[in-house]
Amino acid sequence: MDDGVELSLDDLFLREAKIPFHYNIKFKELKTRSTEELFNHLKEIFAKGLLLVTSNKLKLENPDNVSAVDIGRMSEKDFKNVRDRFLSLGIDVKHKIYDESDKDYYLRSVCYSAEKIKDLKLEVTLDWNTQYINKVAFKAGNKDIVPKIMEAIEKTPESNYFLALAKPKELKDYIIKYTLKDEPNKLHVINFDAAKITDHHYNHALCTPETRHIR
Repeated sequence: MDDGVELSLDDLFLREAKIPFHYNIKFKELKTRSTEELFNHLKEIFAKGLLLVTSNKLKLENPDNVSAVDIGRMSEKDFKNVRDRFLSLGIDVKHKIYDESDKDYYLRSVCYSAEKIKDLKLEVTLDWNTQYINKVAFKAGNKDIVPKIMEAIEKTPESNYFLALAKPKELKDYIIKYTLKDEPNKLHVINFDAAKITDHHYNHALCTPETRHIR
């Protein structure tokens, strides 16, 4: 593990990727007052890292944002290169794609939870041919049940990717989401979270002969 060494973005993203938790990182200028600010900082590092590992091939011409990136052209290899560097900092970056069947599953799940709430009316819009749910509307009989609706959504956090009703609380709840022109029915979601040592058994900087068999 590297201690007391300043690490630039060029060092991080242009050098060979280190194993997870390699850097005992302290962001020198990272003074965040909220989880949202932390997310915004990580999002900016992600964008700059993506530009570095792709030699600016994904760069968008935007005078107001020098880190503007055409994320829709990001390949799996590009994402892995950035993710590996984040893991060396102890941060996990995830990229998942949700199709119409996934959307239906998560919206149905939140409906099954919410239908138990008294004085709540649920209205859904679905595709007749596929029977997939497209939209869900929560009609609250009174404002007192709004917290219960939020609780139902939080039980299935992925549903909020489509509902956008519950305010994010933890870092992993803040997301980057986008769709592609040729695949408008697929939602891409990227988020950040603290990496887990147990996900990288034997392959991380904290592994020692004494601890390697401990999970």
